[in-house]
Amino acid sequence: MSSLRFTKRQRLRSRGEFLLVRQEGQLYRGRYFFVGIRPDDSLPSVRVGIVTGRKYGNAVERAKIRRLVRELFRLSQMHFILKADMVIVPKPNARKITSPVLREELIKLWSQSGILKK
Repeated sequence: MSSLRFTKRQRLRSRGEFLLVRQEGQLYRGRYFFVGIRPDDSLPSVRVGIVTGRKYGNAVERAKIRRLVRELFRLSQMHFILKADMVIVPKPNARKITSPVLREELIKLWSQSGILKK
């Protein structure tokens, strides 16, 4: 079984990487998230970047949703069937929603994109 860690190699870190997903990737819209996905077979695994702007809320709320999304990604990573860069942008209405509902939403969006085993 593979490790369920969330390492630096699994993160988008530079502005250029985020812009590449925005320009070349496919956008999937949900009720609580926008997910941009850019498949790339040259990557060692799926990489994720999380964008939480000030519209989302104060620093505590932004950090909380980033932790939640990272945890959902970490636990789901073994089910990804494509190698891709992914940018996840939570919508402000996600603040008031419980984590099981947010988890379902992300899984639905990942399934729609074809990146996740059904």
